[in-house]
Amino acid sequence: MKNVHLQQQRSTQGYVMVLAMLGLLILMIFLLTGVTTTTTSIKVSGNYGSTIEAFSAAESGIAKGKSIMKTMNFDDALTNYTQAGLDLVPSTALGNASYFVRVEDNDDGDSDPYNDSDSIIIIRSVGQVQGSGRTEIEAYVQKPTSSATVLPPPSSNGQSPVIAVEFRRTSKPRVLL
Repeated sequence: MKNVHLQQQRSTQGYVMVLAMLGLLILMIFLLTGVTTTTTSIKVSGNYGSTIEAFSAAESGIAKGKSIMKTMNFDDALTNYTQAGLDLVPSTALGNASYFVRVEDNDDGDSDPYNDSDSIIIIRSVGQVQGSGRTEIEAYVQKPTSSATVLPPPSSNGQSPVIAVEFRRTSKPRVLL
């Protein structure tokens, strides 16, 4: 009788050991999944930060390109930079990012990429973070026409009078200088 009781106890001890090992294996799988998820989240947030930094650099490039184009003839810019294959603004460092700006003619129907016939050009800025992402922004820039719109002065109560404004949907956004 004593022998039977010892044999039952020994077989139960082996069963408990297998259950403990199985529990540790399941716990290890959960831990590895958590570590992998955390690592992936950190990488994604780092990429997001780099994308924002590249976008900010590209926006700075658009602003710089617009300020240059305020004083430059569009045809001269197209001839001197686009035709020559040069950047309007060469690579410029901005923190961990950099940007460069190019100018090109929009499709204005004259079949000449170096001649502007509709007073609209495209300023393209590329922002990039070293070893990471890159963002490209395009702005359609139109030279203002010589006829200026004069708005009426504010009324005597300090409120501006209601002005009829017409909005037209265009296929591409335009930025006025």
